[in-house]
Amino acid sequence: MIGVGRFWFKQRSQEFLTTTSPDHTYTVRLKGSKGRALIMPNEVRADVSKAGQLFVSDIWLHRAEDSFDLSFEAGFPEVRWLTDNIVEFDRPEYFDQGADSLTVENKAGKLIKYLRVQSENKFLIFELGSGESISLKIPAARGDSQSIAVAGAFDDGLEIPFKSGSFDKRQHSNYHIGVALSDTTIDAQ
Repeated sequence: MIGVGRFWFKQRSQEFLTTTSPDHTYTVRLKGSKGRALIMPNEVRADVSKAGQLFVSDIWLHRAEDSFDLSFEAGFPEVRWLTDNIVEFDRPEYFDQGADSLTVENKAGKLIKYLRVQSENKFLIFELGSGESISLKIPAARGDSQSIAVAGAFDDGLEIPFKSGSFDKRQHSNYHIGVALSDTTIDAQ
């Protein structure tokens, strides 16, 4: 059992992908186990550097509990930077049925250090200023509902708690995340 524990710990901290933003501001290093879970659950986490200095560490991105759960490598084989502060993890086939729009807005009055936003695809967004908003494309829902989730932290270390929402896909195709100090809202428009 000790050998299994050592193997699992090594897999948990093993780096398997490094990607750098177009202007070389941010470097994201993915660590963990990107394959299917067998005996122990697999997780993928991100460490982020800015200008060569640790910016934020251990951002949770994905978890596979058992062999029936989607692995990170199968679910998110594409990594691309949309801007210098937004990286997307996805699978092109997720967009085969079209795209929905998602606006993310900082209503908090202070800098958001990072956000993890997910639907079928996942985004890491860095340093979203007060009053700023960004527009993203997310895959149209493949089932009966569109699920969206967000979590992160402000620049002063205050956590932005995990929040999720699910919406009937037949009624909506535009969504909005509003991050405020008091609460984060996820709405369909």
